[in-house]
Amino acid sequence: MLREAVNIEPRRPELFLYLGSAYFRAKQYDRAVETLKEGLSLDEKQKDLIFQLGVVYEKQQKFDDAVKLFRSVIVLDPQHAEAYNFVGYMYAEKGQNLDEAVKLIGKALELEPENGYFIDSLGWAYFQQGRYPDALRELKRAVEKAKEADPVIYDHLGDALAKNGLEEDAVVAWEKSLQLDPSADGIKKKIEEAKNRLQRVKRDSKAQQTR
Repeated sequence: MLREAVNIEPRRPELFLYLGSAYFRAKQYDRAVETLKEGLSLDEKQKDLIFQLGVVYEKQQKFDDAVKLFRSVIVLDPQHAEAYNFVGYMYAEKGQNLDEAVKLIGKALELEPENGYFIDSLGWAYFQQGRYPDALRELKRAVEKAKEADPVIYDHLGDALAKNGLEEDAVVAWEKSLQLDPSADGIKKKIEEAKNRLQRVKRDSKAQQTR
């Protein structure tokens, strides 16, 4: 139906946004890119189209292209919190430009201070900087503030708990993440390795007590 609407009214950029977003949700990323670019050919400064194209590029792991688009959104709309957060989180994920990542995410949080996903981004940037107590503080807040339970936030929380020496609590967080996303093989491995370490610690402790 959206395709038909675009065919009927091909000069309305917002229709390309709706159709491109639908392709994105269906994981048809190439078609999403094609559709969003078609919309931008009608209005190259349509910030919602630019932002959504950046989201698709991020999913396609076209890092530099995505960052460029999100930064152009910020130029068009300096109050666009999600664009600040996206760039900051992408830097944090890559372990690049971490000081700038913290600043960008901080700007997003100035605009939306209660956004749990932005708080998660800040916590993860702190984690990547090696600021583990700060990361743990923010990631605990992210769990509380997120609109719904999110597997990525619980995964990040588990990592921060482990780095702060709270491995049993880390396992609980990772298990929650796995419950929300059972396909996450990397988290299964973290849980298994952590449980093995905890068992070794208990065995060593018992061995020392019997000496």
